[in-house]
Amino acid sequence: MTTNRALTHTLLFCCLLGLSSLAVGQNTCAYPINLKNFNFCLTTSGTIVSFPGILASSNPVEGWEISVYDIQGGHGSSVVYPGLGYSRPATTVSQPHGPGTLPITFDPLGKGFGWSNTFTANAAARTITIKMVIRDCGFDCHWYGYVHRAANIRINDNSQNYFGSSGSAAIAYLTDGVALSGGCSGIVADVSNTIGIFFNGSGCGAAQPTALQQGAVFSEVGFDTGGTHNSVMSFTYKVF
Repeated sequence: MTTNRALTHTLLFCCLLGLSSLAVGQNTCAYPINLKNFNFCLTTSGTIVSFPGILASSNPVEGWEISVYDIQGGHGSSVVYPGLGYSRPATTVSQPHGPGTLPITFDPLGKGFGWSNTFTANAAARTITIKMVIRDCGFDCHWYGYVHRAANIRINDNSQNYFGSSGSAAIAYLTDGVALSGGCSGIVADVSNTIGIFFNGSGCGAAQPTALQQGAVFSEVGFDTGGTHNSVMSFTYKVF
């Protein structure tokens, strides 16, 4: 019985994580969101591809990564940064209020298992919030691991910006600015420097003085589905 459970869990990971691939050409606008004086656009993978004044206008880099462990010994990861060539187009996208509206959910879970990303925004506060829900396979399943959300920041297409962090957010600014919060937040030279790295409080979650440089903001959240078989987290970009 133990062998069968382990095999089942392995197959689940193959189904979930095998969809992530190195795929060039997916970093394009598929779901435009036009709010009053606050516009952005999302890819089919549920990443931000257009964020005027914040991300680069050419090949912007924004996205997420999940690393999942199972108590039966399974492990896998999914990296979703279309600007770096890593795409994972959603199987299903839900916009209950119609095209061009929010909320929008990539891979809604329904009664299934896996993870979903739901985008909401507040035009007045100039925020974009992404709620990620992780649900394990239920009976005899227990997942844990970490999630990153990260972006290369290019304020008005400038490669050099001021980067720093507080205890709860990573910030970048020049004329305008943006803060990313949600978990243990920090700054790195490039989004690629976060892939496969579990920071676990090292290099994030502490105040860092601002410095003019090329860089990226990131936020890391650990999760554990034990008990409820669910874990929920939120990441927020705030323009200032």
